[in-house]
Formats: sequence, structure tokens, C-alpha cells
Amino acid sequence: GVDTETGEVLEDHTENFGNESNSPAQATAPAPELTVVATMPLRHRVLAQYIGEGEYLYHVDASQKKEILRLEMDTDNSYVQNLLLAAENVEAFKKAIEHDIHKIVNAVKKVFPVDGKTPELATVIQFLKTWFETEHIDRGLLVKEWAKGNRVSAIQRTESGANAGGGNKTDRNPDYEHTLDTLDVEIAMATLPMDFNIYELPGSVYRRAKEIVKKKESPFKEWSAA
Repeated sequence: GVDTETGEVLEDHTENFGNESNSPAQATAPAPELTVVATMPLRHRVLAQYIGEGEYLYHVDASQKKEILRLEMDTDNSYVQNLLLAAENVEAFKKAIEHDIHKIVNAVKKVFPVDGKTPELATVIQFLKTWFETEHIDRGLLVKEWAKGNRVSAIQRTESGANAGGGNKTDRNPDYEHTLDTLDVEIAMATLPMDFNIYELPGSVYRRAKEIVKKKESPFKEWSAA
């Protein structure tokens, strides 16, 4: 176009989608057919984020849609089938927004690596429910605990907000042997003023607790006697 006041020739900013072509190449390259993920059925929304390899997919093209349909029909892929069935069995998942679906699908892949052992359906459902019940700020910690094999049902925090470990039934390492000596050390640790993660015990905390036991410091000696 031309500016009527200055006579200056203006650049044309309209995009050419192949309707009017200046070259034969453009004529044979129609605009890609994109589908907005949020408009798709739940199973396809889950698979869209699954094939995104960690990247949030707002829309998918024809080839990605083909891959989604292929995965949905692949009954031999028990990992994908369990993920889809679990998603359909967790109410919070069915109501989730796209960004949460993206986060939870990637969390599942971190906890249960795709190239590892396929998790049982009940385990995937348990993880999905726990993830949605966990505060946003604690979801990263939850994923770390599960990835380590600690099937915690919650991330508990102390009054100061420090991570106090999970609410799992087997609260400690299965190899951890409970004796009167280890009980004394645990009592001593309970008397310490600082917060720490019981799953990743700092060496300094453990050494201080052992010292308290050895010297029979107060209030440990009264607690231990009880």
C-alpha cells in the first residue's frame, strides 16, 4: 500500500498461506492443520503431553495427532494404557487444566521411567491421587520421594515449613535396624532445635545426636529414661 499523506510505499505485513502464491513451492505447501489440545478428548490430551517430551504442547499438527491415535490403539504398550486408565479413574485428573496435565504426565515419567519396569495400574492411580492432593509447592518433593522408591502419601512440614518427610507407613529405610541405641539417637535428634529431612539426614545432625547420647545431656537423659 501507499501512505496517502507522504506517498511512501508501505510494506505488506499480510501472511501468505498458499492461497495466492508467488511461486510453485508455496502453492504446494498448505498451512499445517493444527488442533488445540484443550479441545481434544481426555485420552488425547494426556497423550499430547506424553509425546511432548517435556515440552508443553498447546496444539498438535496432523503427524502428532496420528502418533496420539497410534499410541491410544497400541494395547501392547501397557505403560501408556495404564497411564490412560489411571487418568480416567482419578476425578481430579479428569477436571485438570492443560498445564496440570502437562506437569502430572511429566511427573509420572520421572517417577516411572518409560524405559524401566512398567508400574501397576493401582500404583499409577495412587501416585496421581497423591500428586493432586499435594500442595503445588510440595509436588517437586513428592516426585523426588517417589522416584527414590518412597511411596509417600503426603509431604509433611514442620511449623517452620521444613520438609519433615513423608506420611508413608514404612517411614524409614527398610534396612534400618531398630535397636535401643538407634532409639536413643532418634530421641536425641528430637531434642535438637534445627529442622532437617529425616530421609536425608545431615552428618552434622547425626554426630551431634550421638554426642548428646554419649554425654547424657539434658533433656535427652530425662526423655530416654522415660
